[in-house]
Amino acid sequence: MYGYGGGYSKYGEWHGNNGSSGESIRLITLKEAKEWAENHLDGDEYEKIFGEIEENEAINEPQQQYSLLLPISVLDMLKAKKNATGINISTLIIKALREAGYTKTS
Repeated sequence: MYGYGGGYSKYGEWHGNNGSSGESIRLITLKEAKEWAENHLDGDEYEKIFGEIEENEAINEPQQQYSLLLPISVLDMLKAKKNATGINISTLIIKALREAGYTKTS
């Protein structure tokens, strides 16, 4: 992971009373890279780097069942997408929400 920032950032370097920009590179695991990407990239950028999101990767945090009513037209589109991609409807909804900016926060 490459980071760069000004004097007051975590990458800044101080020389006496003067701060200047700095940078660092640190090794991270694939899991850490994917978690960072989920919080900072949109779905298309994520898939360019890591490939298509697998069902088990799309839901990598604790889950809770929730029922909701969807317009039939939306459900029909989801079913068509499921048939075309093989990705289940829950994962398609999670993926759409994440692409819309609804991501987990630390």
